[in-house]
Amino acid sequence: MGSNDIVKFEALSPAEFFRRNREIAGFSNPTRAVYQTIRELVENSLDATETFKILPSIKIYIDYADQSRNWVSIYVEDNGIGIPGGDEIPNVFGRVFYSSKYRIKQHRGGIFGLGAKMVVLYAQSTTNTPILVRSAPLKSDVIYEYQLMIDITKNEPVIVSQRTLENKYGWHGTAIKVILEGDWSKAKRRVEEYLRRTAMVAPYAEFVLRGGPDEDDAIKIPRVTTKMPDPPEEGLPHPKSVDVELIKQLIQRDPNMPLLEFLVENFDGVGETIAKTFLDFVGLPPDMPVGKLVNDELVNFVTKMREFNGWRRPRLIAFADW
Repeated sequence: MGSNDIVKFEALSPAEFFRRNREIAGFSNPTRAVYQTIRELVENSLDATETFKILPSIKIYIDYADQSRNWVSIYVEDNGIGIPGGDEIPNVFGRVFYSSKYRIKQHRGGIFGLGAKMVVLYAQSTTNTPILVRSAPLKSDVIYEYQLMIDITKNEPVIVSQRTLENKYGWHGTAIKVILEGDWSKAKRRVEEYLRRTAMVAPYAEFVLRGGPDEDDAIKIPRVTTKMPDPPEEGLPHPKSVDVELIKQLIQRDPNMPLLEFLVENFDGVGETIAKTFLDFVGLPPDMPVGKLVNDELVNFVTKMREFNGWRRPRLIAFADW
């Protein structure tokens, strides 16, 4: 077997994986890319407002940056909570698998938190241009501005430029401008339909869509109510959904916690009575430190959690009466 026959192994960063497989996130062609970019940015804007009881006001401006090359400029601005300066803005837009959505909690965007990062990856893969981000947290005296790209090999943000601007008018929120290869003429109808459908389920939001340089062509969807549902609360895992790795992570928080308290504190719908019944089923004392569960005992504990039929069903959280 010659030296040329040796198999070479190499690592693939998350950013490189999703760049190569961008159709997974909906960026399969120029038309779809325009629609998906607007959808991802609008849903991030809704998460940044609804969650904090801010009535959403979202602006979407579309224009051709270079029509001969089908380069489309997409600008989305919201009045949300904003993103702090420092490392947060670069990481939010420039590091795959960095997100505020890795919790058991309802979000509009996907659980992977890929949306904005996929926009950056697609833009730099098709036009080699950075994304422009401006953001100001509530009551901030300054607006943070970054031009960002992603180091695909290292899965790290690349800061092309950064500066702070005086926040003269007390604006808060996030504004994003990106230039990518796309077909706005084919995506326009689908984008308009998406916004109208979104306005139906979020009647407290207002949208402005301008698909060209002429203000008269703008589509304005006003809010029809100022009453908002309560923000979703973070939930706990159900006992039947666990695996060994989840239990190990929970144990690491406090290995000395008694088994009874461990069950009550960490799982949905588990009170002391149910926890005691389960521990009798497993044959373990309630006051035993959870950290003493190791190896086969831990696997058996997880197996019994799945087999036990005395757990309450997962709670169904109804929409607020609004």
